[in-house]
Amino acid sequence: VATGDDGQILTSAGAGQPCAFEAAAAGGLLQMVHTEIATQPTRSAGTTYADITGLNLTITPASSSNKVFVMISTTTAIWVHDTGCGIGIDRSGGASGDGQLGGQDWGLTRNHYPWNQTYPTSYPNDDNPAHAIYVDSPGVATAVVYKFQFRAKGVHTVGVQTGSTTSSLTVMEIEG
Repeated sequence: VATGDDGQILTSAGAGQPCAFEAAAAGGLLQMVHTEIATQPTRSAGTTYADITGLNLTITPASSSNKVFVMISTTTAIWVHDTGCGIGIDRSGGASGDGQLGGQDWGLTRNHYPWNQTYPTSYPNDDNPAHAIYVDSPGVATAVVYKFQFRAKGVHTVGVQTGSTTSSLTVMEIEG
């Protein structure tokens, strides 16, 4: 039985053909880190993003040409009409510096209740699933921190990590 070298994969040429070891193609998953929380932070109306405590991860790419695939998942709730909740991903470090990824004022996704809807104020409106994915090119082989953030827009409080669900942040390094 033949064995391959580090960085090779076993491939098949089809039925009846011998298998062979070949170099792995770029794009393979090199490392993955994941965290989740089950607590509910809230944020009053405001124009700036706030970090969600417990949802930040550090990853050190093996090469500056590798990509970082970032996924966030949560639920959002809004207690009153005319309020919106946005979620986004923030990066600290990287060749292009720190900052919110995606270049959007509202982050990568948002949930918003229209002004003409009427909702009770004693409990949150629907628990709305909110997810976002971003493929980053940090351009460094040093530690990079990714943070899950959210913000309110309007005159009322919004919540993330609502109901009995969990919120998560997953970061994966993909070979460039």
